[in-house]
Amino acid sequence: NPDGRGAYSTVDVWIDKQTGGMLKMNGWNRQGRLIRRFEVLHGKKFKDVWMIDEMRIESVSPKNDNVIESSTRMQIKSIVE
Repeated sequence: NPDGRGAYSTVDVWIDKQTGGMLKMNGWNRQGRLIRRFEVLHGKKFKDVWMIDEMRIESVSPKNDNVIESSTRMQIKSIVE
């Protein structure tokens, strides 16, 4: 994050080699502490495109990266054509 704006100083991203899709992401603050985690739990293929249909997002305490302050699970139940 060159201009220093926003919550994240750096972000580590894991990318699936086969699909090019994001699998996991960790966001770090300016002090180098983990503050947010994103993880794809499941995906499904819709025609020729892979889509995320289940994902977990966790906010981590900037004082103790072992403490999860909040956890959200996103699940897409169906796709409308």
